[in-house]
Amino acid sequence: MFKTVRFAKVAFFAACLALALCLTAAGLASETHIDACTWVYLRDEPATCVKGAVRIYQCSVCGRTMEEAMGEPDLNNHAWGEWIVDNQATCTTAGERHRQCVRSVHHKQKEVIPALGHDLKERIKVPATCTSTGLKEQYCARCGLVIDTQVIPQGDHVWGPWTVIKEPTCTEAGEQTHTCTVCGTKQNAVYGNALGHLWGQWQVIKAATCETSGSRTRVCQRNAAHVENEVIPAPGHKWTDWKVIKQPTFWEQGQRERHCTVCGLSQTENLDTERWNATVCSFGPELRSSNLYPNSTDKWYMFTPFDASMNGVQTYDLIASEKIIVGQVTLTIRDGFLTVDYTLKYPNQIQITLEFFTVLGRIGELNSYEPEGLMQLKINRNQPINLNEQFPGDTHLVLYFCSRCSVVNRPYQYAMLNIKDSIHQSQLSQMMMLMD
Repeated sequence: MFKTVRFAKVAFFAACLALALCLTAAGLASETHIDACTWVYLRDEPATCVKGAVRIYQCSVCGRTMEEAMGEPDLNNHAWGEWIVDNQATCTTAGERHRQCVRSVHHKQKEVIPALGHDLKERIKVPATCTSTGLKEQYCARCGLVIDTQVIPQGDHVWGPWTVIKEPTCTEAGEQTHTCTVCGTKQNAVYGNALGHLWGQWQVIKAATCETSGSRTRVCQRNAAHVENEVIPAPGHKWTDWKVIKQPTFWEQGQRERHCTVCGLSQTENLDTERWNATVCSFGPELRSSNLYPNSTDKWYMFTPFDASMNGVQTYDLIASEKIIVGQVTLTIRDGFLTVDYTLKYPNQIQITLEFFTVLGRIGELNSYEPEGLMQLKINRNQPINLNEQFPGDTHLVLYFCSRCSVVNRPYQYAMLNIKDSIHQSQLSQMMMLMD
């Protein structure tokens, strides 16, 4: 313990001696002070607008500080004070202000204060009413300048309730009015729609007959002055169906009659000799008498077998329903191509109304067919058809010319078919030999 106390005393004495030397040196020249102190790094201070950066040391014995220059002043590192307004900005002109660096009176900064612009508000100068327009203006609340003036549209009337001043009639709508409670203006408008007439029952003044018109009248139940007259049309006769009292022949008119079930009037008319939709065929065997196909049509229609291997022109008569020779059909065969054409003996009296003809490979295809049933096989007049393509290797063919004709007027000269004459007998014999 004695050694510990003695050592503490020695340490305390040494510290006091060092402090005395440091304080003594501080009163002398700075170099002597610096050399005498024990310096320790304390901090770095950045450069300012008036002083460069410095590093600060502190004596660990006496506590004094020392600065060491580290660079040049930073002219941008100011310590600015508050802004001072030199000229106030207005709505339309800019202002000005400045501030001073607290480190140096020589460092000042000036700045323009932008113009404030107008503080726009709106106010009504003259209020609008239901009879006149108003006025409003746009102004600056800061400087009082009026920027714009606008018209306020006239306001709406404040209408009172509607009052009926005229009730609707049969032909006219009614009328109503109302008044503005502010200015007293009146306004009229339509009230309801025209009612229309409320007619009573028709009263017949004159009854109509089958051929003459009658008349009738009626009165409006709302207004007796409103009267409507109307013609009753003649209804016409109510005819029975026509009854033939004389049958027409091919060249002689017939007669038919009918009568009205109301008035009993009779009417007679002639049945014309016209034969609409009569059939016309090229000469050949008849389907109903050929005895080849029992189920064939029972009509007199003819078909024309021909030899397609013979180049040249073949002609056959055209026969109408009553066995009248009305024209001629021509078959022209050249190098395997067939062309069909025909002429009429009485073009002003006999007209073809439905033209149909075709060429078939065998007569069996005609079994139970009417002309319309073969329409899909129709060939055109004077248009060549290639027989070698349609009927390869087959030269015994059938022309089925079965058109419709009408006889408008009786021909002055006409020829009836005589199937027993030598020409037709020869043609028919050749045709029968070609049938397979």
